[in-house]
Amino acid sequence: MPINNPWVFDIAVPTEQLATTSETIHFNQEVQLGNGQSIRLDKIIVTPISTILYYDWPEHLKL
Repeated sequence: MPINNPWVFDIAVPTEQLATTSETIHFNQEVQLGNGQSIRLDKIIVTPISTILYYDWPEHLKL
């Protein structure tokens, strides 16, 4: 059975609920990449609906 229209989801989650269930893990660690470059991992924020990784990759090292 073909689907003629894209699926659309409308999800509403109170931000207060996400804040109470989120977890922040601080790394503050440099990671060596296989090509000899390195990036600095700052932190990761995990919630039931998302995961965000904060990092620093100097502009002059980007491919």
